[in-house]
Amino acid sequence: MSKGNKDVVLSYISTLSTFAKKYSFSQRQLFTLLAAKNHENMSAVHIAIHHNHYKL
Repeated sequence: MSKGNKDVVLSYISTLSTFAKKYSFSQRQLFTLLAAKNHENMSAVHIAIHHNHYKL
């Protein structure tokens, strides 16, 4: 995956995190929403979180 795509994914997660906090979503619900909306990028999300490039 290119760096540009990873940045888009992380930006998207950040937006969802803000939304989740505002509306009291759980982390599981957040990722379910992310998976449903952006399924092809889930592996990038897992990699980013696993390597602590992005922390919720």
